[in-house]
Amino acid sequence: MPEEPPAPASPELVQILRDWYVRYSTLHRRHEDALDQLRGPHGQITDPCAARQSVTERNQAAVRAFADHLLPHADAATGQARTALAGMPPARHHTGWQALLDDLDHATGRIRQSLAQPDPGPDDAPVPAGRDAELWPYLTTWAERAHLVEALVEQHRAPDTSGHLSEAEQHEWTARVQTARARGELDVFESWYDATGQLITLAYLDDEDAPVVALTGDPDSPQMRVFARCADDLAAARACPPPVPAGVLRSGVGHFDERPHAPEVSLQELTQDVITAQHTGTVSEALLTATDAFVSSQGPLPRVDEFVAACADFTAAVETRQGQQAAARLRMLSTQFGLLVGELRGVAEDMSALVTVLPPHRTPRPRHLPSTPPGPALSTRPPAATPPAPAPTAGHRR
Repeated sequence: MPEEPPAPASPELVQILRDWYVRYSTLHRRHEDALDQLRGPHGQITDPCAARQSVTERNQAAVRAFADHLLPHADAATGQARTALAGMPPARHHTGWQALLDDLDHATGRIRQSLAQPDPGPDDAPVPAGRDAELWPYLTTWAERAHLVEALVEQHRAPDTSGHLSEAEQHEWTARVQTARARGELDVFESWYDATGQLITLAYLDDEDAPVVALTGDPDSPQMRVFARCADDLAAARACPPPVPAGVLRSGVGHFDERPHAPEVSLQELTQDVITAQHTGTVSEALLTATDAFVSSQGPLPRVDEFVAACADFTAAVETRQGQQAAARLRMLSTQFGLLVGELRGVAEDMSALVTVLPPHRTPRPRHLPSTPPGPALSTRPPAATPPAPAPTAGHRR
């Protein structure tokens, strides 16, 4: 019986996982862009045949890429991840990570089982397309969890302690960093949690010999400690324990989830409608459309409010002092923006009762023919001899 090839070392597995994530992301984005080209003004697909063809090509390319590049190493990757997890100090999130690794092993088994089936002949073209579509969710699982497996595999790396400080040096540099932080002279550029649950932070400090410092704890808390100084950010990363998989804001939401394309009108289009409007009804309807809060046809302004609220949730979830402060500011902005949207809707409803039109002397310029010589400055009132125009009814948006 031939010997199985040796499992790749941890750095090789990490690169394989990163390559798969990039390949999948590229295919996913290419397909999303193709669908966007096939959408009408309200998000509907205008060419279903072309959309189905794009899905088929995406699925086929993803299956081929996974089979060639990641499938031979999938078991080794999850195996090393499990070994690293078993060696970590106990933590409440380990059960969730175990479940994710189980999920990945299940996905690998389903993919391997499907690919082991005999290749269909050329007359059975719908069969591979159906198989590829069936495998797409499992490939997505591997793309979503590639960073998780990568972070766990990286736990096999031991930190380089050459830049670590003695206890006395830690006290000295902690005081210096606290002073720099209070003056706004500490440039924090990266942070993560290690396997013990400690928050690790890298920051630049104005020091010619070793300008990068590594900290544990919230940089704004009294418990913060400096434990290493290094010449650059790469050396500092090697001096620190590797990061564990980062958390998520909402557990049921994935980066590659299919996003519904609700009917939506862009602010650019609404602004153009107002600029080219003649009836107040058009402007009123543009305002009502912009502030529409119904999920089925949500306007752009409530989406901004939703975006700010999501940012507030995230900054609160990082559980640092600065995160809490930023979350409070974002929630205040969200409240103010919600009031603004409400005021805009009130103005829109008031404008809907103004059934009027712009005065006719505000004539447009020719688009192609030469303009007539400029006359006297336009008045804001219509000419006296011109009788008032009848009030038209408000128009409807398309």
